[in-house]
Amino acid sequence: GALLVYDLTRTETLASLGDYADQLLQINSNAAVVIVANKSDLVAAGGNDNGIAVATLDGRALAGSLDAPFLTTSALTGANVEDAFRQLGQRVVS
Repeated sequence: GALLVYDLTRTETLASLGDYADQLLQINSNAAVVIVANKSDLVAAGGNDNGIAVATLDGRALAGSLDAPFLTTSALTGANVEDAFRQLGQRVVS
């Protein structure tokens, strides 16, 4: 399984995520995947920027297309980081 992580402040990282997901699923079509939008602390500090809102919607759409959970996390504060790994672990063993 894999945590596919992108940076909420850099939309180009989300654009690459679909390619990484495709590569992973070519290797293992049953791979467990969790889509993770990181740097939610910067979003909270900077308000709701339109680009970030789009990045979140697009991330949710990618997760939906992969039938994968979607989480926002902050490596700085630790918000939802454990949950991301927990969800991946649950998907791997189920």
